[in-house]
Amino acid sequence: MNHMEEVAKMLGVKMGEKFRIKESTDVVYHFEKAGLIDSIGSTCMTTLGYIISGAYHIEKFPWKPKNGDRYFIVCQDGCSLARHWEGSITDLSFYCSGNCFETCEESQLYAPEVIEKMRKKYEGNDK
Repeated sequence: MNHMEEVAKMLGVKMGEKFRIKESTDVVYHFEKAGLIDSIGSTCMTTLGYIISGAYHIEKFPWKPKNGDRYFIVCQDGCSLARHWEGSITDLSFYCSGNCFETCEESQLYAPEVIEKMRKKYEGNDK
């Protein structure tokens, strides 16, 4: 039985989702049933071992909504609000400020961090 989908999920990525490794070069990786695959299509089992052992860390690319996509923002009270991407200045402001999430669960996970970051930025303590 193949467990690559479970491995990817455990590491916080989806099958086929592209990512980089912080400690490595600018190679782009993704998971397939065959394992960890690099940008030229090679299987990278040694690199996968380093990721699993904690020596390497996955660096996900920011999710970018497309026209019509539903996304979630964190409101000032910590609740999440669903919106639809239209490419408006409001949409772009949420995205550029780090308050644009693919799922409600993800927005709730990062809600305290988003609220703190916005408060610090407003107060001028965002250094």
